[in-house]
Amino acid sequence: MPEPAYSPPLPKASEAATSSTAAPGAPARARVLPMPVAEPSTPEKISRRLHAVETSARVRASGAYRKMVRTVGTWLEQTRMRSRHVVDEYPLQVIGAVAIAAFALGIALRIRGTRHE
Repeated sequence: MPEPAYSPPLPKASEAATSSTAAPGAPARARVLPMPVAEPSTPEKISRRLHAVETSARVRASGAYRKMVRTVGTWLEQTRMRSRHVVDEYPLQVIGAVAIAAFALGIALRIRGTRHE
């Protein structure tokens, strides 16, 4: 009979929640919350628990969405400020870079067009 494959022991729920290898400020990993099953549940209890879980999930997702919107907004504003600074400080270089990019794009489109005729 073949030996079973080795699998490392899983961390306990309390260790998994406290030990984090992620960088500070990184989003928390999703985890399964324990649901005690001590007595037979009635449909009403199940319904209340499902409603509580749904509400909790909505609140967490809403918070994550708001944080993402703030982060993206900050990133866009920083990008706008940097691009304005570059255009103000190096206008001729920006014009040159745009001209070179347009020229390269024109050549690429021309080559693509001749291959598809």
